[in-house]
Amino acid sequence: MSELRLSEQKKHLLSQGLPLASIIITNYNYGKFLSRAIDSALQQPYPMKEIIVIDDGSTDNSRHIINGYGDQIIPVFQKNRGVTSATNAGFFASRGEIIFLLDADDIFSPHKVEKVVNYFIQVVPQDPAVMIFHRLEMTTDDGIVLQVTPRRLRALDGQTKKGQFEKLSDPEAAYRHIKKWGFLPSITSPTSGLSLTRSLASRIFPLPEERVFFQDNFLAFASMLLGTVFGFSQVLGSYIIQGKNVSLTQTFWANENQRHQITENFLNDILQRMNKKRIISFFDSRHARPYYTRCASTQGLLRLAYKVPARCFCWEAIWFSIRTLRHYLILILGITKKPTLTKRENLLVKAQKRQTKYRSQGQTSVSKNELPSDYKF
Repeated sequence: MSELRLSEQKKHLLSQGLPLASIIITNYNYGKFLSRAIDSALQQPYPMKEIIVIDDGSTDNSRHIINGYGDQIIPVFQKNRGVTSATNAGFFASRGEIIFLLDADDIFSPHKVEKVVNYFIQVVPQDPAVMIFHRLEMTTDDGIVLQVTPRRLRALDGQTKKGQFEKLSDPEAAYRHIKKWGFLPSITSPTSGLSLTRSLASRIFPLPEERVFFQDNFLAFASMLLGTVFGFSQVLGSYIIQGKNVSLTQTFWANENQRHQITENFLNDILQRMNKKRIISFFDSRHARPYYTRCASTQGLLRLAYKVPARCFCWEAIWFSIRTLRHYLILILGITKKPTLTKRENLLVKAQKRQTKYRSQGQTSVSKNELPSDYKF
């Protein structure tokens, strides 16, 4: 009887035009966290949802965990081909009008899906190609909150947005930014905060399947080129910082050059399909300065100091050039500085320190008073 009532309820919701939400969970050897991620999706009260779990050839107990959920989820098992391959498989197995993404070591907050769907319902009538992201709390694997990402909503031009729900980018603004600066800035959250309409996703997928170890930049940058991107200031999930995060490994940073090249080619292919010139060049853009500084490439920095103002001669570009030349002089003069860690490495160090601190105090989490002032529950 209960199954019959549930079926009738779903038919009623469909008759009201409530969109089907597809939650795509990608997993590789995250058996320790996988159940928590799946449960956070299953416990979403939004009734019209499907949960697709793609296991990318795990060698731990992940398959056993996935099979234990029976028909509550749609399992997809494949040989190990990387996270973008797993995401592609999840998208092509999905049927939803709205696509939600969730890494297996992250979690959704309660009511996340219905809150985000409500915003989609508001904006899709004006533009069917939409991405919406929300902020994530970055926590250790035992629940200690480190910070919130992104720290605030920013538009493509760097302007801070203070509203709860803000338009941050559209194709015209994205193309203007590329013509001026050569590449696009990262303004969205990591993967588990991203969601997009099927109309937009169908123009982006499949993602490149080279071993690039990430997918959020592909999705975010492509969404800026092809659709409208909105930011939601509320925190609706947790991004777990732990030693097995792919972005914290040496392999991830050792392949940085390759990752940027693949991203550049992927985005230029999109421009070409839009009948626009292939003008994206990460290595000649202002966004490349941290990369050349990490590589200690004086030649790269010197090229940026010339290329960026040549692309757009304005005070902002001139100031960028002056600061870049300063980095160049520091390198050629051999001025020693304390070795700097990447942002992700800093987060891991911070996580380890805070874990030690709170364990010594017998605590497992922080209070609201210890979070950033712009944190919203």
